[in-house]
Amino acid sequence: IEEIAMVDNLSDGRFFAGVGKGISPLEHVFWGHPAEEAVPRFEETLAIVARGLTNDRLTYEGRFYQFHDVPMLLKPKQQPYPPFWYAGNVEHAAHYGMNFIGGGSLKNLPVTAARYKELWEAGREAPDRLNEHVMEPKFGSVRHMYVAETELEAERVGRRAWAAYHANFPKPGYATEAATGTSGPSLGGDFDLACRVEAALVGTPSRIRDYVAAYAETGMNYFVGAFQWGDITHEEATRSLGLFADEVMAGFRGA
Repeated sequence: IEEIAMVDNLSDGRFFAGVGKGISPLEHVFWGHPAEEAVPRFEETLAIVARGLTNDRLTYEGRFYQFHDVPMLLKPKQQPYPPFWYAGNVEHAAHYGMNFIGGGSLKNLPVTAARYKELWEAGREAPDRLNEHVMEPKFGSVRHMYVAETELEAERVGRRAWAAYHANFPKPGYATEAATGTSGPSLGGDFDLACRVEAALVGTPSRIRDYVAAYAETGMNYFVGAFQWGDITHEEATRSLGLFADEVMAGFRGA
């Protein structure tokens, strides 16, 4: 709670608070938490954070945590608190009223956008609703991107970086879903599959610009480009981001 308040003040009220329960059961087991407790632990922790950000003192009696009259000394710049964002699960995000970042292809995004808006409206009176101060929520998806002068260069760096991205997920000595199947975030390390399902987006500025234009027609109102992932170097990321800013974004100014 104090860290959220501190960063929100340091950034002059530009902080977004991203929350989630984690992806892999192994993440919970490492810290002595049964994986089946992930959802109730997340829900309880989220309630505590929201309460702490909006009260001068924190008292909470829950299944996992108990706090009694703890003084909340720091206040966020944004009131009542920075907007909460949730990644991956559109139902959870919409139910809680949180902004949303997910995945999916251009073909599937209109369904996701419609589902989010439907659930966001339906959950307005939910007792555990958050982000009540957010009148127009943001919802979109993320793409691992590499923009280059040529398609060949974009594919070369993207393929290399995706292999490194995948290698970052397995834990030595443990078999995890990220390492053994295509259901994890890295899709089993399959770069061609990542491109087909649009988890990875690599190409020339012209190709990326056409993609963003098509994305804008899906009903989503937010777009996230991840520019440094896997083993993409600072220099490569800077060059890619520069091309995106100068030759892709420039095409949408004033639109």
